[in-house]
Amino acid sequence: MLDLVQISAKSSAGADYFDGKFKEISDEIKDLQDALKNHEQRHVIAENTQSRMHEIFRILEIENFNLTEYDDAMIRQFVDSVKVLSDSKIRITFKGGFEMDPKHLTAHKQTLQP
Repeated sequence: MLDLVQISAKSSAGADYFDGKFKEISDEIKDLQDALKNHEQRHVIAENTQSRMHEIFRILEIENFNLTEYDDAMIRQFVDSVKVLSDSKIRITFKGGFEMDPKHLTAHKQTLQP
């Protein structure tokens, strides 16, 4: 860009040509800065997710998983949400954003009596 400034100062060419070139370079710099910012944001999100997954694995290593009944406190440490997608599909979203769609669900349908 500095070269263009020097050439522009020495040249008798039209200012419009150099203004266009300056605009192209300026736009490219802005695009590259935006791309870098997006990359940095994705990197921070990935680091946060990785950190949370390490925390979950640390808890998994410490906890005793000889469970005989549902433990709400433990589930709340790991699971962010459970969405029902259909009568045979659910999506589990864990803390940190990891999602899982279990393939093998055993349905226990109950019919309610009035």
